[in-house]
Amino acid sequence: MNFSDSSHEFNASRKRFGYRSVMELDKLLDPKKGFIVEDACIVGVEVFVCKSRNEKRVIQANNLTDMEFAALGRVLYFLKTRKRKDMNQQACKDLQG
Repeated sequence: MNFSDSSHEFNASRKRFGYRSVMELDKLLDPKKGFIVEDACIVGVEVFVCKSRNEKRVIQANNLTDMEFAALGRVLYFLKTRKRKDMNQQACKDLQG
C-alpha cells in the first residue's frame, strides 16, 4: 500500500499533528491483505522539512521532525516487541501516544 498521493502539512501552532488513522485495524490484520507476514510488518516513511522564511519557523520545523521520529520510534518498537496476536484496540491506542 502506498500513500504517496496523500500529504499533511504540519504547523507548530496546531495542537494535533498527523493522521488519526491511516488504516483500520481489521484491514491491517487481514492475512489476505499481506501487510503482516510471519508476525512482521515493515513500515517506511519519508519526511520532508521545508526551509522557512524566518528562524523561528525553522526551529519549529526541527522540533516537529523530532516528534515525527519519536512517533516512528514508538511504532518500530511496538512492532519489534509485539506479535500479531497482541494487536487489539488498546494496542492501537498505545501507538497513538
